[in-house]
Amino acid sequence: MRRNRDSVAGDRRRALQTLAAAGAAGLAWPAWAQQEKIRIGHLTPLTGFLGALGEYAVMGIKMATDEINAAGGVMGRPLEVLSEDSVNPQVASTKAQRMIERDNVAVLMGEINSASALTISQVAARNKK
Repeated sequence: MRRNRDSVAGDRRRALQTLAAAGAAGLAWPAWAQQEKIRIGHLTPLTGFLGALGEYAVMGIKMATDEINAAGGVMGRPLEVLSEDSVNPQVASTKAQRMIERDNVAVLMGEINSASALTISQVAARNKK
């Protein structure tokens, strides 16, 4: 009978030690996660006949990002928006690819022109992780 009681106490002790170690590891995780920004690639026309609409889109995403970051970000991670001018579908495609490869964006968004949006979505699909 004594052996069972001792083994239960040992099991409890091991379980508590495991939980304490997991908790300590969990406390370190948010500190690491907060350092890594979530990068958003924002492609929209900033020149040409759609440039005025694109400027409003940039203002809107900046306001939203500032508000989200002021509230603590997304799961403790701040957002960073990288905006680029996407004058036409060819330029949009090139810049989307560059944002994925060079800037390591997590998401692409913001296009107003449907032809450019289509090419951006094709680039995103090819580079899906």
